[in-house]
Amino acid sequence: MDSLPINLADLIVIIVLVVSGIFALVRGFVHEVLGVASWVGAAFVTLYAFPLVQPWVLGVITVEFIASLVTGVGIFLVTLVLFSVLTRIISNRIQHSSLGPLDRSLGLLFGIARGGVIVVLAWLALGYMVSEEERPGWIQEARSRPLVERGAGLMLTLVPAALLERGDQAAEDARHRADELRRAEQAYRQLVSPLRKADAEEAQPAYDEGMRDEIEKAIEGLLSDETTPGETTQ
Repeated sequence: MDSLPINLADLIVIIVLVVSGIFALVRGFVHEVLGVASWVGAAFVTLYAFPLVQPWVLGVITVEFIASLVTGVGIFLVTLVLFSVLTRIISNRIQHSSLGPLDRSLGLLFGIARGGVIVVLAWLALGYMVSEEERPGWIQEARSRPLVERGAGLMLTLVPAALLERGDQAAEDARHRADELRRAEQAYRQLVSPLRKADAEEAQPAYDEGMRDEIEKAIEGLLSDETTPGETTQ
């Protein structure tokens, strides 16, 4: 892999683009667009029909949580199936008409664009979960990284500033909590794990003042994380 002009990250990006493009080429542009619209439409129908249907379901299922779950899932699945059947009927008619080749060509372009969106979303998720210093080298050195970062920046411009700030704060809190837990775990392992005899002469005592301070700092960090959300909401 080192001798190739691309690495593992580039290969994953290419596979996602190619697979998404092939699926869209086979099914056609109209089918792909209506397929996305079916999911969005089913979500909206569920949102608006839920308050109307839930009282009827509560008359049969007395547990409110289960009744709400059955209502939401049932409305969504029924609506999605109906929209999917309508999508297949429309797309089949177009593919078997004179517009079939154009439909497939546009479908290929749509599939590649959709694959790019998937890659960008994966990159944004990685950025929220893992800091830049902790990312593997094969991701940092990917040739496709500049393009993915540019696409991520463009997508972030479409997100409201308030929502983006809230997501950044949540990601920072999660990373901070993970660091504190990692430090506490390391200190605990050093405390309870016996030192090897071969390293006993060179190693420091199993439990000294520095280690005690490290454990106390980790515990204080975790406790401060527990109290921070309540303080920010006031």
